[in-house]
Amino acid sequence: MTQNMIEIENLTKSFFLRKRGKITRQVDAMKDVNLSIKEGEFFVLLGASGSGKTTTLRCVAGLETATSGNIRINNTSVYSSSSRQDVPPQQRPIAMVFQSYALWPHLDVRGNIEFALRKGARRPDPKVIKSRVDEVLQLLNLQEQEQRPVAQLSGGQQQRVALARALALEPRVLLMDEPLSNLDMKLRAKLRVDLKRITSSLGITTLYVTHDQSEALAMADRVAVMDQGRVIQVGTPTEIYGRPNSTFVGQFLGEMNVIQGELLTPPSKESTLVQSSLGPVEVTGSSYQGDDREIVIGIRPEDVRPATEAGKNTCRATVKARSYLGDCTVWDLDVSGVKVTAKWHGVASFSEGDEIWISLPPELVHIFPGEGTTARIDGPKRSMTIDSQSEIATPTPISSAF
Repeated sequence: MTQNMIEIENLTKSFFLRKRGKITRQVDAMKDVNLSIKEGEFFVLLGASGSGKTTTLRCVAGLETATSGNIRINNTSVYSSSSRQDVPPQQRPIAMVFQSYALWPHLDVRGNIEFALRKGARRPDPKVIKSRVDEVLQLLNLQEQEQRPVAQLSGGQQQRVALARALALEPRVLLMDEPLSNLDMKLRAKLRVDLKRITSSLGITTLYVTHDQSEALAMADRVAVMDQGRVIQVGTPTEIYGRPNSTFVGQFLGEMNVIQGELLTPPSKESTLVQSSLGPVEVTGSSYQGDDREIVIGIRPEDVRPATEAGKNTCRATVKARSYLGDCTVWDLDVSGVKVTAKWHGVASFSEGDEIWISLPPELVHIFPGEGTTARIDGPKRSMTIDSQSEIATPTPISSAF
């Protein structure tokens, strides 16, 4: 049975703003974060700037001291506020790859990789050092560059050197803080595959921070979506994309049409009828459980289907604009004054101003709490407010997917 390699319990990190020696304001960079990461898992913390993902990573690394909570790595406590325990970074079984590479410009590739082994807290025998460096040079295809100064390398090569340096330490846990953000799109796509392959082959538990949704979906075994210092949802990429638990997650991870509605029948997994701004909509398979009739429904653009005639969950739409993206076409539609976005492959026969039918498949429509309501989606009750302009939900913590 796979054990948890990293366990984070009720972790909070607060910063205190002072004026004339007095605390004037408390800012919670993260609040009551709870995560369990399995051995060998590639786990991604996903969120926008200021969401608390990097602070969480730095607390696990020991580069930041949390205000309260507990952190265990490989069943060993490395931080506990109750017992005032805070193990230094060099004594934790981790290695870290930074966004800025953090390489020594005056050393060559081999010198950079050797540095942590020769000068760090974990110093193996010189013969072991040479063997480890040779191994990671081969693993990351850096043999031809080993005697070149790192300043003469490309961005992708420098990032591979930073990764090789971390892997040479043979860590139980690899921490990565947006390591690909400085690279161009094609190189990022290639290194995503390389990173996942290498960490998987070595069986290393990886905690990876990014703001890039496509990066998270492509690399993660599981994803934790964070916002305003809290964990909003945890699950596999398929679970989070296919069954978001809030409009925030639905709109942050991809695109989603969000439409005001009202329950006409009690919520049920079998069938729920909603009166929406588009007309009556049937929803099947929903896990929504709420006490208020005012709700919103969401559907992803690729799940909106063209239809040939009126029927269940169909409505009349006017084509306002289209954008050809090569592999698909994005359509801006107007349905009774409500904007709906559709994304279709191989459909290019409509023109602006055309009247068409669209269908909303019942099993692909999601129900979310409306403004000011309290609801439950296969979990404990939580408050969720929706801004009337952005229609983005701001929920309290949620730690599991549907």
